[in-house]
Amino acid sequence: MEVIADHNERMKALVGQEYAIGTINRYKVLERHTLAFLKGHFNTSDFDIGRIDFAFIADYDFHLRSVRKMGNNAVVKHMRCFAKSSTSAWATAG
Repeated sequence: MEVIADHNERMKALVGQEYAIGTINRYKVLERHTLAFLKGHFNTSDFDIGRIDFAFIADYDFHLRSVRKMGNNAVVKHMRCFAKSSTSAWATAG
C-alpha cells in the first residue's frame, strides 16, 4: 500500500502540469479498493510488492468483479492503474 500511496503523492504534485484532478481521484479509489482487498483476502494492510504474482492479480480481478461489482471496463481501467503504480515502484526499487 505504501507503493500506491507514494505514487499518488507524486502524481498529486503534478496536478495541472501532467495530471488532472480526476486522474488523482481515480488513483485514490484504487488505493481504497486495494486496501479493502488486502484486508479481506490477506488480513493485512500492506503487501510486499515482490510477492505479486498471477494468483494475486487473478484474485484481485475476481474481488473487483464480485465484491466491488465492477463491470469489465471498470476492472480493466482499475487494473491498468494498479499496473502503473506497481511498475513505477518496481522501477524505483530496482
